Amino acid sequence: MTHHGLVGLGTVMAQVEAGLDAGTPAVLWGVRGSGRTASLDALADSAAGRGDRTLRLRLREDSAPVPYGALTDLLSAVDPLDLLLPSGPLQLAVDVLLRRRALPRQGMDPVAVRLALGHVLGRTSGTFLLIDDVQWMDHDSARALTHVLHALPHGTLRVAVTRRCAAPPQAPGVCGPGAVPYELAPLDVDQVAHLLERHALPARWAARMHAMSGGNPGLTLAVARELRGTPTGPAPVGVAAPSHAATPWLADLPEPVAAALLMAALAVDPSSTILRRAGCERADAHLALAAEAGVVTHRPDGSIAFRGSVLRDAVLAQAQDGRRCAAHQALALAVEDPVEAIWHRALAADTFDAGLAAEIEAAAVDARRAGQRSWAGELELLAAQRTPPSDRAYRLARLAAATTDAAAAGRSDLAGKVAAAVRVNRGSPAELIAALLAVVDSAGQAMEEMDQVLSQAASAADGYPSLMAAVEMRVSVKANVCEGRPDKAHAAAARAAELGRRGRDPASEAVALTMRARMERILDDPAAERTLSDALALDVPVDLMGVRNSPQYLAARHAVFDDRLPEARAQLLELLGVAERLGDTADLEEVLRSLAEVDARAGSCAQALQWSDRASAVCLASGLSPGPVWYTAALAETAGGSFTRAAELAARAARISHEEHDMIFASRSLLALGTVQLITGSTVEATRTLERVADLERRQQVADPRILRWQPELVEALAATGRLDEADERAAEATRTTAAYADTGVSAALQRAKAHCAARRGDCDTAAAMLHEAAERFGCLRLPLEEGRVRVALGLLERARRRPAAARTAWKNATDLFQQAQARPWTAWTESLLARLEGTRTVPGATPPQLTDAEHRLVLLVVQGLTNHDAAATLFVSVKTVESTLSRVYRKLGIRSRTQLAAALRT
Repeated sequence: MTHHGLVGLGTVMAQVEAGLDAGTPAVLWGVRGSGRTASLDALADSAAGRGDRTLRLRLREDSAPVPYGALTDLLSAVDPLDLLLPSGPLQLAVDVLLRRRALPRQGMDPVAVRLALGHVLGRTSGTFLLIDDVQWMDHDSARALTHVLHALPHGTLRVAVTRRCAAPPQAPGVCGPGAVPYELAPLDVDQVAHLLERHALPARWAARMHAMSGGNPGLTLAVARELRGTPTGPAPVGVAAPSHAATPWLADLPEPVAAALLMAALAVDPSSTILRRAGCERADAHLALAAEAGVVTHRPDGSIAFRGSVLRDAVLAQAQDGRRCAAHQALALAVEDPVEAIWHRALAADTFDAGLAAEIEAAAVDARRAGQRSWAGELELLAAQRTPPSDRAYRLARLAAATTDAAAAGRSDLAGKVAAAVRVNRGSPAELIAALLAVVDSAGQAMEEMDQVLSQAASAADGYPSLMAAVEMRVSVKANVCEGRPDKAHAAAARAAELGRRGRDPASEAVALTMRARMERILDDPAAERTLSDALALDVPVDLMGVRNSPQYLAARHAVFDDRLPEARAQLLELLGVAERLGDTADLEEVLRSLAEVDARAGSCAQALQWSDRASAVCLASGLSPGPVWYTAALAETAGGSFTRAAELAARAARISHEEHDMIFASRSLLALGTVQLITGSTVEATRTLERVADLERRQQVADPRILRWQPELVEALAATGRLDEADERAAEATRTTAAYADTGVSAALQRAKAHCAARRGDCDTAAAMLHEAAERFGCLRLPLEEGRVRVALGLLERARRRPAAARTAWKNATDLFQQAQARPWTAWTESLLARLEGTRTVPGATPPQLTDAEHRLVLLVVQGLTNHDAAATLFVSVKTVESTLSRVYRKLGIRSRTQLAAALRT
């Protein structure tokens, strides 16, 4: 059995079980929806698997008023034979308790109750007592149970209770002073994606769903179930989501608390100080109740944050317009930021006011300068709405500014509102097309459903060459990303370049030439560099094109493909400053991802992880598609983090890209996954994954072998699985395609793969010579991880040839390279190999020596409660593979079941 609340709680639950095994009671606490019941379900399943006696008590809010009501429910769950007690008074106490709800309170002997309860609970050693929502236990039951738990010998009972609260419990409660509290913390974005996958929901929703739910598992699933049947899925960041999913969180809050929450929901940066200034005199007390309900967090410094945007949206949806206007008026006088004060003044009334509109526009300019493009777009739209109809030119100019901000912020919802406003105000074709294309641009990788918007834009652009060039550019991007048709994308880009030239629009022409050069590179057309030079020669500032559309950025990417990494890094750092200044979230994410890729390959692994983390934060804040950032995170984790983590991220990125019909990142993510599978010894799975990459690349007509270097990986995987004839065929084909690129890493990687083929055929001298040559070539290219990987392979070959000294030298050289690069998983790998060679144990914290990395990765999933089917889906392997791997793990560890696995792993 699996439990939705346990996604991401594997470490916590392992600690809970370890404590319970040592006789330490556990208190699992968290707010509504945090997974308390699911956690107890998992503990009950674990106890049942061991054959332990389990007593489960589920309390409700209406339980508290009934004296001894909890004990009545507890005894009702006990085997009747265990209720037969030797003493008359004790038996009488049990009988009275079982009929407690029908009897008056008088006549109950507390001492007899405690003695009887002690006999019942202590009858079988190893009893597991689980109590859900212990805060609802009545006073009499709590006193009796507390006494019994203190009186019973240590180890008689294992006790775990849950408590709904927003802060660690201060009082020991029924478990006694030795109980350990464990917080069921919110899920992060990756864990939300896992949760969605477990419930057959698109993982591409993860970033937006995390923003909507705050990572609360119960709220995540409530919203997800609500959105399951909608055609578009979750609304973009910044859009009010359906409010009734949050109803249970808000239902029982008193009116003064609701009023305080409305103030907090309307404030840009809410705090208890601002609420008091706005008239909520008892703000702290009201916020404390809202925090206990799991609606907000109220920090010691007074700041307030909603536990998910859906809760904030629900508060706003329940408020009447009059109350909202009054709250805005109060907040306009309470906040210190003049921009925010103008915002509240504008929203307090919906009348036309030229002076106020001008003030709002000035506030938007300030927000834009601060890089707050989303807020700037909202302010510009609000300024347009407050502009009198007679000032139509001002209104349209403000709508045009809102369009630019919406596209930069990735806000397709805001772009849609602006487009509607442009239509109502009879804007020019240029203004309407800009708004429509902003909707397309803010869709990110998920452009599959943009055909209708592009058709509308094309109709409006008819007869305007420069405008049609912009439309053709989006057609080109969609053909490449969603259809895998670089030939079609090249044709559309060529048309766009010609239209830009005819329209005397250098920026449009440069962007189109850049796209054309990008497609020519994919198709391995020698004209690519000339076309890129033509785009650069137009000398258009990056500011006018956007970073990711500029020839300057493509030049940096070409340097990456050609292994000119120092040059690429210098260009990307320059473009990073531009992206940060412009505030375009998609541009910023793109540059950060490229920097992570460059540093991962160049051996600056710690820096690569930092770039990747920054890109993920941008994605989370903006609601962009998480597929590309998870792919990049997989590369960074492979270099400097964890092979297990890298495989999880790559598999998730591949699924998301497939859901979004993004063939480019589907290929990239599968290559990242296949590489990790190959490195960690899952050669059959690696071969299957890499063959999918080959198929996708063939369908996308990718001809340049330097862009996505899958050929060497597939050759090596085929050789490792004994399919040598196929490996030789693939190697021969790759040799032909890489012949012109002998000075790049793809050629050296192919040399490494051919060495594996030679070794498998028994020609070890040839294999060793080829590996030495490949290592030297990677060293000249300053690709330390690739060089180290070759030296690891060389050491394995030498060990197989019974040359331990040569193997030791190769692995020490690899270890030095990996340590200098801070490549943690690679260092752990070589240190483990050296330790085995010397007959010693590996360093603490590394993968257990008797398990392969692939086996260890599966074990980590299994101990979190995943079924074989779920584990297979997570690891992108078959159920049969999971079953055979688990059987192999059981044999290695000397165990027989899943229930023994967690303890074995801890050991």
